[in-house]
Amino acid sequence: MSTVPIRWRPLGGRDLVAGEVLFAKAVASWQEAWFCEPALKVEAAALLEPLESFAAKEQESAWTCGPDVWLFAEPRQLTRMANRALDLPTRFAPVLESRPALLANVETRLVDELLDALRRALLPALKGTDGMHACKTPMSPHLPYGGAHFRLVTPKGDTVLALVCGAQTLWSCLPLNQRQPTTSPAHLPSNRTSAVEDTRVSLRAMLGQCELTVAQLATLAVGDVIRLDRAITETVALELARSVGAPRTVVATATPGQRAGKLSIQLTSITGPDTL
Repeated sequence: MSTVPIRWRPLGGRDLVAGEVLFAKAVASWQEAWFCEPALKVEAAALLEPLESFAAKEQESAWTCGPDVWLFAEPRQLTRMANRALDLPTRFAPVLESRPALLANVETRLVDELLDALRRALLPALKGTDGMHACKTPMSPHLPYGGAHFRLVTPKGDTVLALVCGAQTLWSCLPLNQRQPTTSPAHLPSNRTSAVEDTRVSLRAMLGQCELTVAQLATLAVGDVIRLDRAITETVALELARSVGAPRTVVATATPGQRAGKLSIQLTSITGPDTL
């Protein structure tokens, strides 16, 4: 029996951002269906180290969505969330024993539909898995490759739900060959690109060269004709201007000529980066 190798990489801040964006989109559709206005937002809490277990609270209920995604909530917080969905006072039924059957059914529907929304968001990562199921007792997720902890919080910052996602699902959100997300539109150049493209460089066209003795140099006069080492039909090199001792950098070859009374060159070839 063969085992498919894991393409492992350490998790980092960009994984927290990618996970936060993914779960925020999933939660947004769920909130739109249940609340008059957004009641919760997703916050990235922390990265979890490989082999680290997430310690759930004793009174929390737990649900799984796929092999390495868990949702945790306390009964009191579920009740308050149901109150909010029904526009009831926050403390309408604050304890488990006093909540009516209707409220319990609303809580169940809230959680089920939240799990459905998460599953739809994670569908590419959950192919071939057992899907989601509820756990009757609290559990501590085991994370062999690490993971991340996210929170669903109220506008006041109170945590209502905890979400734990393993590294394998986070890797699917931000694959190895995917570039780091950027906040600027893709069609706009980055600051670094702009800085490079706006830099001005000096070029020079080398028409030719020759050697003279010191005696010949000393006797040069106006009107003398000096023959260079290139034929008139040969191309010339277009180079980056350089300081003394610096290596030559040829960017193109060209033929000499004139345009509008100015000495000019017409490019005949461009030098690739690998040949500079």
